[in-house]
Parts: sequence; C-alpha cells; structure tokens
Amino acid sequence: MESTSMEKIKAFHSIKSFLNEEQQKQVISMLGLTSTDLTKRIWGKDNEVEFILMIFLLQWCKSIVGFEEGVAKLTNTVASDLYIELKNGEKIVVEIKSTDKKSFSISESIFVSKTRLRQ
Repeated sequence: MESTSMEKIKAFHSIKSFLNEEQQKQVISMLGLTSTDLTKRIWGKDNEVEFILMIFLLQWCKSIVGFEEGVAKLTNTVASDLYIELKNGEKIVVEIKSTDKKSFSISESIFVSKTRLRQ
C-alpha cells in the first residue's frame, strides 16, 4: 500500500482548525487520509517543526535547510529531513524520527562519520 502524500497531510493539518467535524470528515475522505496519517504522521511533522525551532532558538546553527518528502519522490531517492551548518562550521545531515519515549537519542550514521561534508 502506497503512503499518502505528505503534502495532503500538511494541507489538512493547516486547515482542520477552520472546519467543523463534518467538514473535517469530508476533507479526510476527499484526500484519502488514513488514521495513521491523522495521528502518527501529523504528530511526526509537528515534532520536526519543534526540533527545528529548538535548535534555531538555542542559536546552535548558522543555517538550516529542510528537504521536503517530495524531493525524494521526484528523484526516486532517500532524502533526509535537514541539512544544518552549526555555528562552529561543521555540517550535518539530520533525519528526525519521532517516538513517544520521554528521552531522546542522537546517533551518528556510519556513512556521515566516514564521509565528511566539504564546502
């Protein structure tokens, strides 16, 4: 089963507060959203936004570039969520995965650790 486009999920998430319950059901049906789309995927997208705001407000980054899911679909490749240049000049690629655990972890990919990004 093919997953729902993130663009459809984000569109619904953006307008749902302006719709009554019946209208929300109609839009959900029209867009073909699943219960997973409406819970886990929207929640995951909110967590990505929270992470970006956190690192931005903590002033850890010189710049942040976000990649949309559509880029991976267009190129038939895997795309991470963010490309970040830290204040110290180090560049990292970030894939954000949400969990309901109270703690978080950061792991370094073998590929990234062996292949340093260069300007």
